[in-house]
Amino acid sequence: MTNLFSSPTCFTSDTVVGSQMLPAYAIFLFLAVVSVIVIRKAEKPKTRIALVYIHLAALFMPIVLLSTNSACGFTCNSCHNNLPLLVVYSVPIAAIATTFAGLVLIPKYYTLRSNPINSRWIKKFTRKRSGVLKIRVPEIRLYHSQMPLAFSFSGIKSAIFISIGALEVFTKKELQAVILHELAHIRGLDSVNKLSRKTMMLSPFYKIAGFGDSTEEKEADTYAIKMQKTSRYIKNARKKLKYLK
Repeated sequence: MTNLFSSPTCFTSDTVVGSQMLPAYAIFLFLAVVSVIVIRKAEKPKTRIALVYIHLAALFMPIVLLSTNSACGFTCNSCHNNLPLLVVYSVPIAAIATTFAGLVLIPKYYTLRSNPINSRWIKKFTRKRSGVLKIRVPEIRLYHSQMPLAFSFSGIKSAIFISIGALEVFTKKELQAVILHELAHIRGLDSVNKLSRKTMMLSPFYKIAGFGDSTEEKEADTYAIKMQKTSRYIKNARKKLKYLK
């Protein structure tokens, strides 16, 4: 029996895209397509989030396999054109890369395009309401855009982003309504779901996944209305905002 971890073969002796590799590429692409179909039907946030990362890992596995196979060939390693070994090496790489992109790179992109909001009353209000919800206090950040926007993410650390354009048109009560809305998202898995949705945009199948979120938005609005005892401010904020998620 041949030892999988011995008998290295050099890059020049076999092509990287050998016939034995094509079925593996096809299988992972098939899994990527199937996972998108399942995402459309999944109702639970946890299930959707897991499926997004499974989809992306499967989608990029052919690229990881190709890269790993090339590296094995160039170094005359036994994993060159050795499908079992390549899968053993590539699956963890694809999983780690996908998770890193979703939890670190995408939140980092928005963080780099923003600065902390140092308003004392905003910090106090956010801290108090976070305590009521029993969640970790998120950072409030000023997003560098003149378009009225407000959104939140729960990655390594939760954060609420409010654009420069939004602050220019908000009253104090409307800003409080928006913060309450976003805190309601962070309390559940809504913001994690939104982050996975952003990550899903790395896939060409993004639109097929069909991320509907009307229920999440209504529930977040309901919380803001309940806390302020009026729907006036969240409705006014929505009219002024181009994007409230």
